Amino acid sequence: MFASLPGCLGAVFFGTGDTRCVLSLWLDQASIDALESNPLYAETVQSFLATGALAAPQTTVVHEVTGGTLDLSGLARTPLNPDAPIE
Repeated sequence: MFASLPGCLGAVFFGTGDTRCVLSLWLDQASIDALESNPLYAETVQSFLATGALAAPQTTVVHEVTGGTLDLSGLARTPLNPDAPIE
């Protein structure tokens, strides 16, 4: 779903126990603001709420990127796909 949203540069999902987090990267604030009126986003959130996979309280924090690096080469190899080649 995130990959199809205008301005979304990527999303990573984290979780331990009952706690889940999404780190999403966006082109600009306008793209983030557009989520409120995006039907696909609303449908996805409602779907997760209905299954209990998403529950209150939910929080959203927006930060501006001030620097850093991303090395995506190791992401292909995960516990679900341990034999994937690293390019």
